[in-house]
This record gives sequence, structure tokens and C-alpha cells, in this order.
Amino acid sequence: MDKWRQQLHFVMKAKAYLTGELAMRALAKKQVHYVIIASDTSLPHQQLIQERLHYYQIPWIVSLTKSELSELTGKKQVIMIAITNPNLANILKQKEK
Repeated sequence: MDKWRQQLHFVMKAKAYLTGELAMRALAKKQVHYVIIASDTSLPHQQLIQERLHYYQIPWIVSLTKSELSELTGKKQVIMIAITNPNLANILKQKEK
């Protein structure tokens, strides 16, 4: 998981991610390649996000907390990070295992 976090920091520096409403809109446009959902997100919110991800066939992981995601992005109350760069998304998926 340590290498995964290092790669995630690289994604943040490259600004190859979206959060919030922009991320949800990008899902519908199929501009998202991987999603990280905060582990302390409420169950109804997690289910809603996961249903959309399943519908659009986008892989995801439930990892980190809202505060950790917020710290990474510099934004408040981040419940998900949508990775928009396909190459960085593939690297994150590989490092996840």
C-alpha cells in the first residue's frame, strides 16, 4: 500500500483528478478511469457512488478517510477522488494489489 500512496501523491501533483460534482459529471461523460472512495463515507453515499461506477464500468477502491482525501486534495470534506488520466489510473490499479 505504501507504493500505492506514493503513486497517489504523484496523481495529486499532476492534478489528474476531480472531486465532488465535477467528478460525478465526468463519470457520465466517461472521462474517469478510477475512483477512490473514502472509507468513512456513509453507506447510502457509498452505495450511490458504487452503483454509478458499476453502471459506467469504472473500477474503484474504498480506501483512506475523508480527512486523508481532503488533506491530499487541499479541499474540505472530500468523499471521492476520480482519476482522469488513464495511464495514472492503470498504475494505481496495479499498485493496489
